[in-house]
Amino acid sequence: MLHIERHFKHLREAFDDERFDRGDSVRAWPIGLAIARELARRSGVKIVGAVDIDNQKVGKDVGSLIGLKEPLGVMVSLSLKEVLSGHDAPVVTLSTVSSLNACFPQIEEILRYKKCIVSTCDELAPPWETHPDLSRKIDCLAKENGAAVLGTGVNPGFAMDFLPVVALGVCSEVKRIKVFRIQDASFRRLPFQKKIGVELSVVGFEEKKAT
Repeated sequence: MLHIERHFKHLREAFDDERFDRGDSVRAWPIGLAIARELARRSGVKIVGAVDIDNQKVGKDVGSLIGLKEPLGVMVSLSLKEVLSGHDAPVVTLSTVSSLNACFPQIEEILRYKKCIVSTCDELAPPWETHPDLSRKIDCLAKENGAAVLGTGVNPGFAMDFLPVVALGVCSEVKRIKVFRIQDASFRRLPFQKKIGVELSVVGFEEKKAT
């Protein structure tokens, strides 16, 4: 896949160059829709599979779901195993959940098929401090299967972690760091709104926070 090959050259060591023209996809909509739309417009990338648990999307062409004029000839499947075993694409984009604990079984299954992973799982970028045990398991699985795992979560991962560190590169002295993130969740996707408790009563919010 061109977008992987261009930014992460170490993946060439695991796979021959000619294999970087296809990509499987395990998607959590609507983030997955945005990823698919971006990949579909790139000439060096070919989507060969997609998985979703939404029955309304299963069996539909990915092209129609992302608003393309022509179908891609790739139908959304309900079975991850079916997609992984049916294609030799070396890279999977994984955008399902934010929790690494919840995402780990998917990561493990994909790595067993010797496929590299690029994931939007927030807690996967980076996981070493917060999930040391899972990090070691993922690292070992990736090495055993000649694959690589890249976490590209925006927050945590980029917005409040990597970006501030890079910005500090031009500073000669740093005394302390404070990072604030304020956003209007009404413009965000519905799953995110539900996750942070939008429209819950105060009692319902406190109950959810306690769990």
